[in-house]
Amino acid sequence: MTPHFLIVHHSFTPKDLPANQAENSFNNTHKNRGFPVSSMGWYVGYHYVIYGNGELRQYRGDKEIGAHCKEQSMNFQSLGICLSGNFDTEIPNPLQTETLRTLLQQKSAEWGIASANIYPHRKFAPYKSCYGTKLADDWARNLIVSVNPINQGENRAVIIKKQGEPALYILEGNVALPFGVDFTTYQQDFGGATVVELASFEFAKLKISVMKIVKA
Repeated sequence: MTPHFLIVHHSFTPKDLPANQAENSFNNTHKNRGFPVSSMGWYVGYHYVIYGNGELRQYRGDKEIGAHCKEQSMNFQSLGICLSGNFDTEIPNPLQTETLRTLLQQKSAEWGIASANIYPHRKFAPYKSCYGTKLADDWARNLIVSVNPINQGENRAVIIKKQGEPALYILEGNVALPFGVDFTTYQQDFGGATVVELASFEFAKLKISVMKIVKA
């Protein structure tokens, strides 16, 4: 299997359960539900689980078929990531959020998965609230949109947002700019700007109030 999506879940269990206790509960529950054992020896249907202390544990290899989202055959084309907790009633704590951010950054880069393909479970299973009604559909993907977006070779472009202004400027072309660089080095008119790299196919996702095309 080659993953093309990242699907985020919540466990619907208390997030303050100790990791080992929660892990045993997940494994036994999924075993009783008939989930196949993974090459790593676990019945847990998710590829990764992030516990309440921020700890990340892996239960299936990235290329292994999951057992976390049967709808639209997503088990065969996605990585399942579960946050321990019930986010119908609370939100993930900062440790969980930062671990998730790092994992999404790593896996989107490793497998070439656009942030547009990061979804809550309910996107494919609308009869569920997963990953929780306290979290918007774009909550997970927004963790990485402005931090470590995907660059796709010649399709790469650069978004520049000047601090204190609503305008977003697009610098077209395959421009090598490190994240966070002061754009005054490249264009005097954009002094004080912050730089965010995005693939060109992600432009439509941005809420743009003003947009100007500038050439390198």
